[in-house]
Amino acid sequence: MLLLLDLDNTLVDRDLAFREWVSGFVADLGGNSADREWLMAADANGYASREKLAAGIQERFALGTSIPDLVHRLLFDHVESIACYSGIKDGLVRQ
Repeated sequence: MLLLLDLDNTLVDRDLAFREWVSGFVADLGGNSADREWLMAADANGYASREKLAAGIQERFALGTSIPDLVHRLLFDHVESIACYSGIKDGLVRQ
């Protein structure tokens, strides 16, 4: 079994997928561009604690959503949008 981890966005563009999710998420909450930029900065390229980020979201948007539910969304809602950079899959197959 092969396990690949991309901790620095060299294989996939996690930030792009997360930014796309943030745009929809913030729009659904009635937020604006300042809210989107706040959330992207607070995410710290995925390095911020999901629990602390969820608490920040809960406070900023006055949500009744639980921290565990927000953490789940932060971890998984954008995953389907993550794609490998061009050439990565071919390079892995050649190995």
